Amino acid sequence: MAFSGYLIKIGSYDTFFNRYIVSASYKVAKKIIDVDSYRDANGVLHRNAMDHLSYTIEFELKPLDNVRLETVMSAIRSNFTTAKERKLDVNFYVPEDDAYVTASCYMPDIEYTIDHLTAGKIFYKNVTLKFIGY
Repeated sequence: MAFSGYLIKIGSYDTFFNRYIVSASYKVAKKIIDVDSYRDANGVLHRNAMDHLSYTIEFELKPLDNVRLETVMSAIRSNFTTAKERKLDVNFYVPEDDAYVTASCYMPDIEYTIDHLTAGKIFYKNVTLKFIGY
């Protein structure tokens, strides 16, 4: 399936996230997993690549105020399948294959940097979100 107008979908939120993503920051790594691969006495590599692939998806959010950032984070949290692990299912576009993949991922710690404050709001610099496949 070719590109269908969104980069990432979490739950039923697809175009929702796309309006906040800095598209030039979107990165996907498709990781082949080897088990018991080895080099023989002649130095030839014998790979045992697994059928299961692991993915890492990373992107920046545009600068947001605390209200919009909480809206985004709430949408993500509402889709955690295991909250204490920040585990969730993510559907995302893989440029290498020009296709979408759904994977069970976890979201590692996020760092937030405040850009400035106003009377009732906090404005953040770009926040980087990352999802790492199991």
